[in-house]
Formats: sequence, C-alpha cells, structure tokens
Amino acid sequence: MNNDFCTALTALIAGENITRPSFNGLFVHIVNDEETQTDQDRYNANPRLEKIYPNPGIQFGNSEVGFISWQIKQEDILATDWEILEVAEAIPVATE
Repeated sequence: MNNDFCTALTALIAGENITRPSFNGLFVHIVNDEETQTDQDRYNANPRLEKIYPNPGIQFGNSEVGFISWQIKQEDILATDWEILEVAEAIPVATE
C-alpha cells in the first residue's frame, strides 16, 4: 500500500521501517544507542556483514551493505509511494 511521507514518517517514529520502490531494497530505520550494540551482536555470526548501525539516528541502507545517516530529498518528502515494512522483511536474521 502506498503512503504519503507524513504517514511513513509516523510509522518510522513508531519503530517501523519505511522504503520507496526507487530505493531498490534499501530502507530507512531509526536507530537508538541500545539498538546499535544489540543488532551488531546479532549479526556477528555472519562474517560477510560489516557493522550494521554505526551511529544512532535515522539510518538508510540494509543489513548487507550497512547503514549511513539518511539525508532526505525534496522528492522523497513529496512522494506518495512510501511503503511501511515489517521489521522481519527489512532486517534478515543472520544464519549460522
């Protein structure tokens, strides 16, 4: 279901992950101090993944390429094709 940015931002603040089709598998996620360490520990079992969440804040990326600080563009704010992801969809669990 497509949403405007206001709806997507509300979901992001509530802890959901958001994306747009043009992001090609990448998504936006809010990271807090505790999550930075907790999720890194979860991925340590998978050697091909680098540090997942380097800093608290709004991050953009995915678990395979890592995350960077997100700088929103005007076209993203005005877009109406935002999707709200389930956390399990966006962050794959590392397998041993």
